[in-house]
Amino acid sequence: MSIRRRLFVLGGIFLLPVFGVGVWNEYTDYAQRERHVRATVAQEARYVGAEFERLLDGARSLVETIAHVPAVQQGDWAACGQLLTTLRPFNPGILALAATDPAGTVMCASDQSPGASLPTVGDRPHFRLALQRESFVIGGYAYGRQTAGHVMHVAVVRRDAAGAVSGIVFATISLDWIASRYARSSWSEDHVVTVADSAGTILMRQPGHDRFVGKPIPEAAWSRLRQLTGNGSFEDVSPLDGVRRIVGYVAQASPSPGLFMAVGVSRQSAFADLHNATLRGILASGIGILAAFGFAWFTARSLITRPFREILGSAKALAGGRLDARSPVPGNGEFGQLAEAFNVVADRLTSEIRGKDMLLRELSHRVMNSLQMLNSTVLLQQRAVKDERTRELLGQIGGRVMAIAEAYRQLHRVEGEDVIDVGDLIAEVAEQTCHSLLADGSMCHISVQPLTLAPDRAIRAGLIANELVMNAIKYGGGPQAVVRVDFTPDGGSAVLAVRNRRVEREGQAGGGFGSRMVSLLATDLGGTVEMREDEGDAVVTLRFPVQSPMLAIAP
Repeated sequence: MSIRRRLFVLGGIFLLPVFGVGVWNEYTDYAQRERHVRATVAQEARYVGAEFERLLDGARSLVETIAHVPAVQQGDWAACGQLLTTLRPFNPGILALAATDPAGTVMCASDQSPGASLPTVGDRPHFRLALQRESFVIGGYAYGRQTAGHVMHVAVVRRDAAGAVSGIVFATISLDWIASRYARSSWSEDHVVTVADSAGTILMRQPGHDRFVGKPIPEAAWSRLRQLTGNGSFEDVSPLDGVRRIVGYVAQASPSPGLFMAVGVSRQSAFADLHNATLRGILASGIGILAAFGFAWFTARSLITRPFREILGSAKALAGGRLDARSPVPGNGEFGQLAEAFNVVADRLTSEIRGKDMLLRELSHRVMNSLQMLNSTVLLQQRAVKDERTRELLGQIGGRVMAIAEAYRQLHRVEGEDVIDVGDLIAEVAEQTCHSLLADGSMCHISVQPLTLAPDRAIRAGLIANELVMNAIKYGGGPQAVVRVDFTPDGGSAVLAVRNRRVEREGQAGGGFGSRMVSLLATDLGGTVEMREDEGDAVVTLRFPVQSPMLAIAP
């Protein structure tokens, strides 16, 4: 991982606590807002319930007062009709007032035309409930048969002078009038108020009262709502319009049993400002983080990456053989101290290498002189020997010594490098061998490409080349032989091919000392030796891997 990436990772680690605090703050803000919204809608629901109770208390006082008027108790229906007709205009929202007998027949009513008969209310829930409980009751939603509108009824029993139940007195209240009392500019689809009766039918809903009044709440939703009691809040998707809201409710037990009043605020609108603030915070944080990382990238590039690369480049150059490579990073900081330490190490290393090179050159020079002296001694001995076989063996020994001496001469050429250009070594060995054994040196064709190897591997390759060229001359016609030597790098391998026009059919790939030495040296190099015929020519090919990472094609 690069230093720049490490810095970014480190910056990201430092940002994690900041992100954690931000997330925790957002969580606490949302939790606090939800508690506030729940408390607010629950309080609004209590206000709605209290206002509804005041309206019902007024209607209750009215019908209970009428029930105690003597004319109503005694069944003076003419006086009863005049009384109810007089009272109704003074009670806005009440569409009708009436009194019945025990069977539900309306005996007197407000604004009743003379001689007109009104339908019985014996089948109405408020009539049956009032007789059953013998107390003040509130009926559910109804559509007025006489008033032709959305209404609800309140009723109380009527007793005669002896105290026996003799019917009911009831009032018909307009639900549209109740809805008009709740018509406020603050209501919207995101902020609604709803009142339902004990059967789950909508009595009033703002906004959109005309669309919802008289509609039942779906049974699945109402079965959950009617389990609620008292005052509280919950969150759910409205079964009426599909909007998720936080709802404050009042589930009335008394004095108006069965009524359910709710105020709902859509979750989206309740948290809109927090959502916007969060988005703004995320955007601002993102811009800040990008700016911070951009500045960090620029700073890392200028103050860290650049000096690091300069020191690294100098180290690579030194490793590549440039002994004069030094780091130019100035200053007294960490990178300056590192560059200074690198330069000190490079100076010492250069001094050591040059000292070693001087010793190596001196040693190579002495070894080369010794080998040349040994070669000269062998040649003198060869001339003094009369036996042809012995002369041949001494010639082979001289050739091998000459190949090793040439390797040391090649090593002596390269200053500060403990490598040998094996291409030049093979060319020199082949040329000297051909010059000493062939009648005409032009009959030896040599083609090599440069490749540097460690000295021990180069010496093995040179010895193999010497043996193969001597064998090619020996079995290719002696002094009149035509020999071709090719050496080429081939990917990760090196290939030496020695070709001659075969004259003797036997012996070139025999089992003599030279052949065994070639086989052993090839094994040491990790290579193979192959002999084949090509259009009458004998071709011996040595292929061995370059292998060492220090080896490279010479420039």
